Amino acid sequence: MVIKLTYLYCWVNSPGMAIFNLERALQVRNYRRSREDDLALIPYFQMPENIIGPTGKQESLDKRKFIKLMDRYYEMRGWDEKTGCPTSVKLRELGLADVAGKLGKFSMKKT
Repeated sequence: MVIKLTYLYCWVNSPGMAIFNLERALQVRNYRRSREDDLALIPYFQMPENIIGPTGKQESLDKRKFIKLMDRYYEMRGWDEKTGCPTSVKLRELGLADVAGKLGKFSMKKT
């Protein structure tokens, strides 16, 4: 258990986490990346695969499970679950306060 918690602490507080959030912030600012864009991929995964999966059947994505998983992913990343944008709290926590200040007007939903 200690090893898992240590790994999680290192992952959450790693430079990689800051880089990943900065990349998402740039996507939001430059391309208006949002949760809607992430959800747009679902239909591509709902068609059954051409190969047999671990269950012995052709697998496909369960949309409800995927959305639930995406909510959890956003929560773990420190992103807003409605917009898919990194929260200013998370950006500040990662030492990206300047990015948080500039991202405010871009983090709203697409119009």
